Amino acid sequence: MKTNLNYLITVFGIIILCFFETSCKKEDKILINTLTVDNPYLVSYTSGIISTQSDIQIVFASTNIPGAEAGIEIASSSLIFNPKLEGKIYWKNKNTLVFEPSKPMPAAQNYKVTLNIASLIKDAKSPYDTFSFEFATREQHLGVTIEGLKIFDNQDKNRITFSGTIFTEDVVSKKELTSCVEAKIDGKLVDIVWENDLSDKTHIFSISNIQKIENQQDIKINLIGDNIGATEKYEITYIVPEAGIFKLTKVNSINNLNEGIRIEFSELLDPSQDLEGFIEIEGYSGSLPY
Repeated sequence: MKTNLNYLITVFGIIILCFFETSCKKEDKILINTLTVDNPYLVSYTSGIISTQSDIQIVFASTNIPGAEAGIEIASSSLIFNPKLEGKIYWKNKNTLVFEPSKPMPAAQNYKVTLNIASLIKDAKSPYDTFSFEFATREQHLGVTIEGLKIFDNQDKNRITFSGTIFTEDVVSKKELTSCVEAKIDGKLVDIVWENDLSDKTHIFSISNIQKIENQQDIKINLIGDNIGATEKYEITYIVPEAGIFKLTKVNSINNLNEGIRIEFSELLDPSQDLEGFIEIEGYSGSLPY
């Protein structure tokens, strides 16, 4: 069902209403080191800063390693992690070894890995019969943008939806993120609906079927990042205006490619209303495209 755009007036173009917005930190690149003289038995390995949900891969120079068949698991003693990690080690193909963690790794953690090459290649010569390398998991951070209130049905203008988007620095599941978020209306817990997202770092949420009543209501969103290893904590409060009262609820100035102002009202506007002269900006005498 389409949103009724008469609920809002946008001056100087289309913008995004943000009650509270925080940008996540710059994303680090995942590095795959290609070996030269480091170890003649290896070609490459995972390194740098990686996602907490990434696998660790090691590529061997030879495709004739005994037992190296796709899907075959090997002993955990062949690959030692410090700090310790639980998971399975298996051959992805004839020369690629994969470690798959049993659960997401902790955020912002440095790891040293020691590979026992001699356990896989029996005639591996010292000092190349073992190899150590390092990697780190990405720091987790949270940001949130509030879209606000929308009326989706002209026939029931007192039933509205509150929506927003949570951004994470690293991949996180809906289950993990749900444990970080609590929503209340006038102190009573309400369900959060998670919509189809753009990626595993962009999480669109809403509180649907909010019924406007005679008195204004307070929406409170608590977002605490502890459960996913993020340090951010947000408390967002938003007012649901009382039913039947037409008033200005929010004005936002916009500073992007199309500078403008977004104005939000508590009730639907008449689609046939002439808005000429409805809004004036002190010190500005030009036209106001709506």
